Amino acid sequence: MGRGVALLVAGTALQATALSLGRLTVVEPVTTVGLLVGLPLSAWWLHQRLSRVDWLAVAATVGGLGLFLGVGRPYGGHSQASLASSLAATGVVAGLAVLLGVVLRYRGDSGRATALALAAGAGAGLTDMLIRGTVQAAVHNHFAVLGTWHPWLLAAVGLSAFVIQQHAYHAGHLSESMPAAATAQPIAGCLLGLTVLEERLDVGGLEGAAFGTAALLMAAGVIHLARSPLIVGVEALRPSLISRPSS
Repeated sequence: MGRGVALLVAGTALQATALSLGRLTVVEPVTTVGLLVGLPLSAWWLHQRLSRVDWLAVAATVGGLGLFLGVGRPYGGHSQASLASSLAATGVVAGLAVLLGVVLRYRGDSGRATALALAAGAGAGLTDMLIRGTVQAAVHNHFAVLGTWHPWLLAAVGLSAFVIQQHAYHAGHLSESMPAAATAQPIAGCLLGLTVLEERLDVGGLEGAAFGTAALLMAAGVIHLARSPLIVGVEALRPSLISRPSS
């Protein structure tokens, strides 16, 4: 447990550093690398081998990610959003969560798990945007940042996303919730970077088609990897605040 907490803290610190240095449209897609690292580690831990489809999913994710960043060439944007923009983004994500909950309320455990996971993923993308702004504010204001709105909105959104994620794990099997959360986070983060932080992608014409292909490749790879028994099997062993249903 102690090692797990230490790794979680280290990972969070590294993510915060990456978000403070890079644009959301760069950092968010790169978060999918966690699945690429986790897959072989899970195979080793569970004493299993990667299937041919797993390797194809890895190739699709890596190829899509490289094409996404190479063709898109993100540029511009602001390091942090205003309070008004941050609250507006929070309202949109919260509204999306409520809408998903209403639409999929009567779709059974699978629908509820998917809806909660999509909401949690969108909340995680918003959390990443707020982390970027909070770290930037802390660089300039140091401990005085505690007297600003940045860390408090971050804490509220981050905790809410975490709790929703736990409920998503509880609502259904991990093979239903993990793919939704794994794809929603980078998509939400990139959209927030493009709209709220006004980052830009250098795409047009044939490059636009290549960029779209890259995004689809990456999404397909991530969805398969997140559904892989190797990933789901290890995730099921992680401690949770809410007991998960047995498979």
